[in-house]
Amino acid sequence: MLVFGIHCHQPIGNFDYVFEEAYEKAYKPFIDFFYEHEDFKLSAHFSGILFEWFLKNKKDFMNKLADMVQRNQLEIIGGGYYEPILASISKEDRILQIEKLNKFCENTLGKSPKGIWLTERIWDTSVLQTIIELSMDYIIIDDYHIVSAGYPFEEGFYFTEDEGKKVNLVPIDKRLRYKIPFDEPKNVVDLIKSQKTSIIIDDGEKFGIWPYTYKTVYEERWLDRFYELLKQENIETKTISEALKDAHKKLVYPASVSYEEMGHWALNYKDAIAYQEAKEQCKRFETFIKGGIWKNFFTKYQESNYMHKRMLEVSKKSSKKRKSSKKDYILKAQCNDAYWHGIFGGIYFPHLRREIWNNIIKADFENGSHEIVKEDIDFDGELEVKLKDKDFIVVVSEKGIIKELSKKEVGNLNVCLSRYKEFYHFISENKDQNEGKTIHELKKDISKYKDLITYDDKPRFFSYDSIDWDLIDIKENTITFQKENNKKIIRIEEGKFILEYNLKDEISVDINLGIHSISLDPYDIDSNHISFEAFEIGKINIDFSKNQKLKVYPIKTVSQSEKDFDVITQGICISFLAGGELSVEISC
Repeated sequence: MLVFGIHCHQPIGNFDYVFEEAYEKAYKPFIDFFYEHEDFKLSAHFSGILFEWFLKNKKDFMNKLADMVQRNQLEIIGGGYYEPILASISKEDRILQIEKLNKFCENTLGKSPKGIWLTERIWDTSVLQTIIELSMDYIIIDDYHIVSAGYPFEEGFYFTEDEGKKVNLVPIDKRLRYKIPFDEPKNVVDLIKSQKTSIIIDDGEKFGIWPYTYKTVYEERWLDRFYELLKQENIETKTISEALKDAHKKLVYPASVSYEEMGHWALNYKDAIAYQEAKEQCKRFETFIKGGIWKNFFTKYQESNYMHKRMLEVSKKSSKKRKSSKKDYILKAQCNDAYWHGIFGGIYFPHLRREIWNNIIKADFENGSHEIVKEDIDFDGELEVKLKDKDFIVVVSEKGIIKELSKKEVGNLNVCLSRYKEFYHFISENKDQNEGKTIHELKKDISKYKDLITYDDKPRFFSYDSIDWDLIDIKENTITFQKENNKKIIRIEEGKFILEYNLKDEISVDINLGIHSISLDPYDIDSNHISFEAFEIGKINIDFSKNQKLKVYPIKTVSQSEKDFDVITQGICISFLAGGELSVEISC
């Protein structure tokens, strides 16, 4: 028996042409094929983001899905509507996310999901009770969750319990994940024949949008040949719920992991290199070699942590104040992709981070237009001060680092990312591309990008200077710092942000702007004014009370993607030396 399914998702804020290409090359031809082969049973998960896009742009596609659901050929799998990592959000928000997708499916496709697609298969017992309370029947995990917990993996279904409450587990077979659609259909079918129950639910994008797969799956008829072989061998296909109905299930307590590759990506660059070496040298014992957990990304990328903790802060304050029509702002800000990085761009894609921030800022202003907060907002062990008026939000650490400057109608002005060391910067690969292999096995050559790689020694928050300040005073719209005979004042006024210095010592100052669409080379300018205009934030003006020698340069990163490496502008830095009395006024 084969339990076959797909998971399809596009991040919130992704470009429309990416949706369109994925639809034309993967989602549409895949569903069209099985729509014409009614005897093949399958299961599918689509994020709410994709469902909304289909409804707006491809209603015929939604009608086909509904037909397949009604004729019991297709089972729709539930999950978080905006594809959040359920373990990274509050219980209240988990319930909102899951119920929103359940209701959408029931209203649009005619049936409510019975199971959960666990985003990125991030297992954490903290989410188990929520899923059980919502009466969901099953959770999709990986075989790696079982092996990592110390159990020998056996094909088929499992179940687990928490406080005596039970839920079924559907483990994906990694061998099939790497074979479909990359190995010959006969080899795949031979593996399926060798076991009583085979389970594979994997990315729908691998059926046409991953490198080389459109040619393999459709032009070379991989899907047709796979289907015909299954028929010849009389291999029965079932939806997940059909297969679970009479299946024997084994008790297991899964490890708090994800799929195996995620553990590698979540490590810092040195440990990731060591992990890879250990896996290669200790094949016999690789079951016992584990990487990190998904939440490591919050300590690996400080910008991810800050964005996540601001989301949690706003969500907590929103829970009693927000109107039902406004709940989506914070739920949208929980879409997972911009918080981490693996084989896809993730956090390295500025447009994804910006969309998260846009929703955080909208939700924050929905909570009220005036606020003074003094607490450790980002859980870094130091206090932050947050000022909010009707136009601006500014967050400053107790040591004077301006971590955020956001404007109501514009969003966060500092959607930047530091230049981090990544393990793949230090590994030489074969230059040959391996057509027909999974994206995890494609070889890439970093050497041609070496001259573009550089690193930062601190995160690219909005503004730094070279003094470790002491917080002196907080008023309605003003924060004052002092260090010996040096003074720094931060103010928000009517449509303006003002940074004032009164300095005995000369200090270096950086201002980092989240501008990604402007291509520029580094340059120097001696001026009391500088401005930029970009579609991300409109026009921004920076005025100085006296001429400054400004160094302006782009912040560029080199990050891996499923195809190769990407060189991406993460922002623009304006750097200068400040001395004496100086006022910096920013408006946009």
